[in-house]
Amino acid sequence: MSENISTEERLAKLESEIVTLFHYIKEIKDEQKEFRKLVAAVEKIANQTADNREMLELNNNKLDDISARLTDVEHQPAESAKKRADKISDTVVAVVVTGIVNAIITAVITFLTK
Repeated sequence: MSENISTEERLAKLESEIVTLFHYIKEIKDEQKEFRKLVAAVEKIANQTADNREMLELNNNKLDDISARLTDVEHQPAESAKKRADKISDTVVAVVVTGIVNAIITAVITFLTK
């Protein structure tokens, strides 16, 4: 009978250990589920970061384009004013030269008609 008790005790102990092992397996499965969720979240964050980087690069390109256009717009009035000043100085020179030529022609005609 002592063998039966010993066998029954061993059987009860093994059953208890089996229950404990199943509990550990359940915990491991639960942790694995949480780990998979964490991996999925990290992957999602990585994808969002890549998307954000692409959007940032596009925005930087747009800002560069806007900056270049703004620089062009800022320089246009100066270029336009320089062109006007050049035209005015050309006109003044032409008027002065024409006046001098007219004075010379008038003096020559006056001298010849006397």
